[in-house]
Amino acid sequence: MGKIKLINQDFADLLFRVLFCLTFIALGGDYLVKDDLIQKLMPNWLPLPTIVSIGYGLILLLGGGLIALGYKLRFTAILLGAFLIIVTPIIHGSAFLNIPDFINP
Repeated sequence: MGKIKLINQDFADLLFRVLFCLTFIALGGDYLVKDDLIQKLMPNWLPLPTIVSIGYGLILLLGGGLIALGYKLRFTAILLGAFLIIVTPIIHGSAFLNIPDFINP
């Protein structure tokens, strides 16, 4: 029996890239539009939290958009991966060590 082809492979790749990148695009927009919670999670030693948040948002939007478009996939994937490996412990690492002041248990 032959393979039954339900959708075109190119369309499947595009659909996967767009759905995968929605997280990055939405989070990047969140960093740009409403970053009050993100700034509360940032450590105190990080200078200029608003500018850092805007920079993070732009990287996430640009990376998510480039992957969704399929442009420079390998480079963009490495950029986003490195970004996540570096930024996640900086922003969320302090939450593992203590409870932020704005949370009242």
